Amino acid sequence: MIYLFKVGPSKPQSHVGEKSTTTFADVKGINECREELEEIVNILKNRGKYHKIGARMPRGILLTGPPGTGKTLLAKAIAGEAGVKFFNSSGSEFEEVFVGVGAKRIRDLFETAKKNSPSIIFIDEIDAVGGSRRGHGQYFHRQSLNQLLVEMDGFSERDNVIVIAATNLPESLDEALKRPGRFDKTIDIPMPDMKCRKDILDLYLGKISHDTSVNSEEIARSTSGFTGADLFNLVNMSMLAAIKAGRIECTNVDIEASKDRILLGVANKSMIFTDEEKYNIALHEAGHVLAILYTEGAEPLHKTSILRRGNSYGKTTQLPENDRVSLTKKQFLAFIDIKLAGKILQELANKKDDNSTQCSNDLLIATENAHKFIRTGMFDELFGLGYYEQKDDMGPMIKNKVDQSVNILLEQSYVRVKQMLKDKVELGEKLAKELVKRETLTKNEVLEIVNRYNE
Repeated sequence: MIYLFKVGPSKPQSHVGEKSTTTFADVKGINECREELEEIVNILKNRGKYHKIGARMPRGILLTGPPGTGKTLLAKAIAGEAGVKFFNSSGSEFEEVFVGVGAKRIRDLFETAKKNSPSIIFIDEIDAVGGSRRGHGQYFHRQSLNQLLVEMDGFSERDNVIVIAATNLPESLDEALKRPGRFDKTIDIPMPDMKCRKDILDLYLGKISHDTSVNSEEIARSTSGFTGADLFNLVNMSMLAAIKAGRIECTNVDIEASKDRILLGVANKSMIFTDEEKYNIALHEAGHVLAILYTEGAEPLHKTSILRRGNSYGKTTQLPENDRVSLTKKQFLAFIDIKLAGKILQELANKKDDNSTQCSNDLLIATENAHKFIRTGMFDELFGLGYYEQKDDMGPMIKNKVDQSVNILLEQSYVRVKQMLKDKVELGEKLAKELVKRETLTKNEVLEIVNRYNE
């Protein structure tokens, strides 16, 4: 029996310009680059003014930044503010194994955009078609890129068209594509800082029902490293959790549970621990809590829990006042002290034989970070002046000196924390017992227990 299959290029997508309804009001966290974006809008609205004084309209704008920072949304907002047609495409649309198909799609897209000018062509993930031609790339890939270069060179002063492209990998783009005259401007969209995260959260929380316990500023402080897309996902998951619980409003409990789900994984409530195992885990976390409360330079406590999530049997988290771009020596030493405090409290409570894999993980993290900060010059009094970014950059003698400095740093931390915790063992045991009962304690609940004990 003979089977016949139709082999040929996939059906091309017809590009239809749409009027974007998105505006800058729908995009939060763009304070740093808003002025440049507004300039693009002004150029599209007042092309004649720029042409009159001899200014050439930019042909391309390259938006770079990590995934989820809102590059596509920004492109739509520019089109919406300028009131021009928006042609949305992806770099992968122009990748075809059949020679000439990708190039033809690029020609068709640019021709349609010119007929509907003023307009914006948006190419998402442009690195799929605009990657460097160096090496042994496929011929059809080079042909598609060459066509894109030709089209961007072919704009005349009468063509009121701007190409906006987005990529997470600007370093992979072909140099010819990035030169002025094609992409005249590169605008980096950074990860949102704390203020920007609060603005983004206010936008998304304003679209759902939530009670007064939801504090956008506190959520912003505890979500360092979240993009706009991550924050949308957090709010959406929280609302789904509220609906699942039979409520019509989202609460802070839903937010916290969803955040833990994203960062740490699903809570494994069905896993059975013995009473002794639970207490040991709680005692370990209580050591971290006390170190956070009584160590100078430590970031504020957020909450502590003995619920297993992912590979973690317990977790104590902190809530920084602001996003940190660097650490002082005092802050780093506080970080090391907190990591060792769980192990030390267990030892002081006569449970040295009950040290667990939690202690091993904390020691691993403390050792790796101490190694990094010593070889990059923070502790020159121990190691001397010098900077070694990678371990492989060091010779045997230097490696030995770094290892000795790490041991000194950890031993000093051990002595310091043991001295601090020796008269707080009873308080640590009380915190551990409460943690076993409730499984999770917030900062306010911890402080209530500590204050009652100190009365």
